[in-house]
Amino acid sequence: MARTVIARLGNVLLGLALLLAGAPAMAGCISFDGVGTVTFNVPSTISVPANAQVGDVIYNGAKVAPSPIITLYCFNVSDYGVTNQVGATPAPATAIYPSGVAGIGYRLVGGTTSTDYLYPWGCCQLSQGTRQLNVPVGLQLIKTGTIANGAQLPGGTIARWTYDQVFGGTATQQNFVLGGTVTLASSACQVNTSNIAVALPTISTSALPAVDGTTAPTTFRISLNCSTGATLKIMFNTATTVTGKPTVIRSTGTANGVGVQLTDNGSTPVGFGTESTVGATPNGALDLVYKARYYRTGALSAGSVNATATFTLSYN
Repeated sequence: MARTVIARLGNVLLGLALLLAGAPAMAGCISFDGVGTVTFNVPSTISVPANAQVGDVIYNGAKVAPSPIITLYCFNVSDYGVTNQVGATPAPATAIYPSGVAGIGYRLVGGTTSTDYLYPWGCCQLSQGTRQLNVPVGLQLIKTGTIANGAQLPGGTIARWTYDQVFGGTATQQNFVLGGTVTLASSACQVNTSNIAVALPTISTSALPAVDGTTAPTTFRISLNCSTGATLKIMFNTATTVTGKPTVIRSTGTANGVGVQLTDNGSTPVGFGTESTVGATPNGALDLVYKARYYRTGALSAGSVNATATFTLSYN
């Protein structure tokens, strides 16, 4: 009787061994730690340079560690990659993802170098083994076309790091999250020289015989490089004007009774603190021509004349 039981048990074990040997190898990964999150805290406003070209990086953020760090257990070879949550997921070999906003794409950078990009689903495979998902990831914003001034990237999950599950289907191991809405301010023009020194000539006091008299002007240029599609405006400001003469800058030099007046190219005095329209921006170089001249404000005495003004460009 005992021999019969042993023989039957041996047959059951043999059948189980044959069943396992004939089954396909298990593939995929599994984690028991939930989902990690990488949150990118990008500035609320990003200025897009006027000379930015398609393919240029307009924002390059620091790498951020995922939280929590999860452990992934993989059996045999498993597919993985990034799935885009704000647009179409591109081809596996493409590292720039559509952002859902015209003219802007994004790129995820992991590893230790600036070119360790995270590629889309279908790009890559995980080998068998156990691994902790603790690699910091950075976000880059890329110009992919024309960017409308004031365009906004809404906050939220922009992508997911996805893998094959052991029991079929896919699962998310990390969410990549934009921490808040980002506004893209398009600078239609780039200032070639931000600090412009205008050297007025040395003159005799006799060149200004009367109060409110002016000298021949000295021309200067604000050189810009622009892109089309905007209306350019300019505003000049100065710390101190001469009392009763709002278009004349008070000199900080040693001479008395003289200030400096700015005019446009048609010799109309520039009003400080007042925005004026230049016009539509061209595609390329643009010179804004202005003039500076001495202006007699009172009793004269010889000395140096120094005056400072600032200008601000804006676009519609």
